[in-house]
Amino acid sequence: MSFQLTEAQQRFRDEVRAFIAARLSPATSRKVLEGYTLERDDYVQWHHALHAHGWGTPPWPAEHGGPGWDAVQRHIFEEETALAGAPELVPFGYKMVAPVLMRYGSPAQRDYFLPRIASLEHWWSQGYSEPGAGSDLASLRTRAERRGEHYVVNGQKVWNTHGQYADWIFCLVRTRSDGRPQEGISFMLIDLRSPGVEVRPIITLDGAHEVNEVWFHNVQVPVENLVGQENHGWTYAKFLLAHERANFGTMMGGCRRDLARLRRLAAEEPCGARPLLHDPLFAARLARLEAELVTIETVNMRLLTSDSATDAHSASFLKIMTSELQQAIADLSLQAGGLGSLVFDRNALTDGGLNGDARGSRCAPLAATYLNMRKTTIYGGSNEIQKNITARLLLDAPQGRAPEPGFDTEQQMLQDMLARYLRDAALPECLPDAIDADRERTHWQGLAALGVTSLLAPEQAEALGGGTTEAMLVLRELGRAGASTPYLPHAVLATLALRAAPDDGAHAWLRRMHEGEEGALVTLALDEAQTRYDWHAPQATFQAQGCQMAFSGTKTGVPYGSGAAAVVVSAQQGGELALFVLPVGLATCTRQYRGLDGTPLADLALPAATDQAMLLARGEAAHALVERLRGWQIAGLAALGVGALQTVCEMTANYLSERRQFGQALSQFQVLRHRFIDMRIHLLKAEAMAALAAEWAVRADSAERRNSLASAKLALAEAATFVAEQAVQLHGAIGMTAEYALGRYVRLLTTVRLQGGDADAQLRVLGGQS
Repeated sequence: MSFQLTEAQQRFRDEVRAFIAARLSPATSRKVLEGYTLERDDYVQWHHALHAHGWGTPPWPAEHGGPGWDAVQRHIFEEETALAGAPELVPFGYKMVAPVLMRYGSPAQRDYFLPRIASLEHWWSQGYSEPGAGSDLASLRTRAERRGEHYVVNGQKVWNTHGQYADWIFCLVRTRSDGRPQEGISFMLIDLRSPGVEVRPIITLDGAHEVNEVWFHNVQVPVENLVGQENHGWTYAKFLLAHERANFGTMMGGCRRDLARLRRLAAEEPCGARPLLHDPLFAARLARLEAELVTIETVNMRLLTSDSATDAHSASFLKIMTSELQQAIADLSLQAGGLGSLVFDRNALTDGGLNGDARGSRCAPLAATYLNMRKTTIYGGSNEIQKNITARLLLDAPQGRAPEPGFDTEQQMLQDMLARYLRDAALPECLPDAIDADRERTHWQGLAALGVTSLLAPEQAEALGGGTTEAMLVLRELGRAGASTPYLPHAVLATLALRAAPDDGAHAWLRRMHEGEEGALVTLALDEAQTRYDWHAPQATFQAQGCQMAFSGTKTGVPYGSGAAAVVVSAQQGGELALFVLPVGLATCTRQYRGLDGTPLADLALPAATDQAMLLARGEAAHALVERLRGWQIAGLAALGVGALQTVCEMTANYLSERRQFGQALSQFQVLRHRFIDMRIHLLKAEAMAALAAEWAVRADSAERRNSLASAKLALAEAATFVAEQAVQLHGAIGMTAEYALGRYVRLLTTVRLQGGDADAQLRVLGGQS
């Protein structure tokens, strides 16, 4: 998982792992880990082991005989069991019908069914879909007619998972034909051993018998098997569907398990003279999938641990993201197997492999898994249906800005104050062609007067417990306003660089900066034309000459370089990295220009010789400082980008609702609604990964830190690209005009997409190529 467990949670995870090691059959585990077919006994034996330990019903409260776990514990259990290769607990009983009985069932129903569900004495299946009613369940036609003390049921259900093993089925049936279709549906429990029930197999694309059609021919169902009230089944079905979708721990653990299997496969498959795993193209594709899993896990855990109520659309978004990742992993696995994936032998999947053929056994499940995974974007309400549902929430009944999860009262007040200031500052709708130095100076002085430019000054940061949350809050609000300021390079990065220096001169710079002294702006000059995004290997050089330091080289794209008082520069001598503080007046400005987002930029030629260069760090200390600054830059860009993404999504929602074409609002066209939901999904990912980046930025350098930050920047780059491009597309021609406010945000998002390393640069980090 990509978040930090508490000590209690770590102990619980260790307890789960110990139980798995002691009780999970190695033979069963191997089947799951390698993608082979499970039999009924595999599920039953594992469930019985859990039930004996009191863990057979993870989400149940203690009052109903469950373990009483919180959301994080359930996630840990689901993820760890999936990772270890345990069979998924059969969900139709304990996770689907049981919550309905707990909420809506009679005492007699709860007393009879719940213990038998917990022990798996009753294996349950689901009777929802019909030939003419898939995601549109309200169109179902299976009828139940009341005749004395029984209902007589006639009809057909399809896509019934594991009905060949099941004892009972919970069904939606029609008990009234007049009125709205949803108002004539009832929720009924049917014994599959009843006369008139027929279960017929459906063989799926992968050649497996996993689903069935179930026929009811004058089946008599006792009246006491009706759950709740007659004709209220639609309410119960919607309640149950939320439980069906909320299985993300198992899905994510399964994704991590399948990615590990893919890595093993790629390490064995040849690609020229080396394993496929070491092929740069494959490594980048694998890295993207692994980063996507980190993003989804982070979204999920952020929602699980949030103090605020979970957004109504979040479960649908998670279902869409996770199901698409499952399919992408299966697809890359299929390709990794190459021609070996074309071996298709169902007997091999049942028997546990091809005898004596290691590669054949390794590749045997790949095609079947790929085909089987097509189901993930269909069941539980297809992804297209999820987009329809969430569009109704986000476009037809838009909500105001929600409080930020995890903010305390003072942080919320800071956000509100800053938002008001930026709103009243009346930033121009579009970016001016020329740099307006007076406007930008006034704007910066206004921010300084609010006290937000010195949040990372040593004294204030200590009082705030670090100041990280507050600094990222400021950057997000600046992004929401589309404001171009020196906040990130000056108030964040230069401050952190100077704080790392032992020299009193650096501390003097800090005092000048954070007392708001005019002409005390310090910025970073680490980029060069030749080094792309690599801050560790500058082409600029330095050499000590007596009491002076001689430099050679040019720094490019220095933000606010021509107006700064000093710059933090990097240079190397014989491959040894060093960072210095140089007064800007010593450098020669070879070019001044405005960046895409409106930031004043400059190219600075370093001085040939000076005695005013102040050393910040050298050698390993310099590399550590550069890594620290890069992490903070990524976190800051993520916060800035999220603010811009939020505003762009709000602007697009408003435009779609207000603009009319062909007699209706654009927001009523399904293709546009779905595209907007895709924008919101990218926003959700970026928000979660921005929070993750802020957490990792403050930690010591490590491979995990670098990978986490690269994953965050990758999510930001992809969100910035997709949201900006789609916003222009959905706005139509007006989105292409320079004077329209959307333009400044598109340019800002394009800037944060590239700064700190584009998507490919992050994939090289994650793929071990950088």
